[in-house]
Amino acid sequence: MTNSDQKNNPEFNLPQDEVPKEEGGEWELLTQKVLNWWEEKDLSSQWNQLTKPILLIAILLVSILILKIYGNFLDGIAQVPLAPRLFELIGIVWFISFSAKNLVRKDARKELQSDLIGRWQTFIGDRSKAN
Repeated sequence: MTNSDQKNNPEFNLPQDEVPKEEGGEWELLTQKVLNWWEEKDLSSQWNQLTKPILLIAILLVSILILKIYGNFLDGIAQVPLAPRLFELIGIVWFISFSAKNLVRKDARKELQSDLIGRWQTFIGDRSKAN
């Protein structure tokens, strides 16, 4: 048979090692080829490598969604007459109350300062132990 005869031949010839043994063996042949392809690509290790970036993207998208919802909530509050000024007044009253309780007396200032320094050290970690 020449090349032109093979192209025009309506029969499909499988290689000898892939010829199904019984009728209807195309499904087994297809599944075997898919399984071989799956094993060659090693998709499970690729999935393991991609889990962190996918998780990071998901967290980023959820954060953006939460910020959008929060922004819309604040815009809704801002539409209420006198609400922004009322919240500003509440913030000023809280700041004055906090200052009177924690910043007037020397021992209260030292306690607040040590608490803030302790929180900051916890946040950044203890560098003296690392060296």
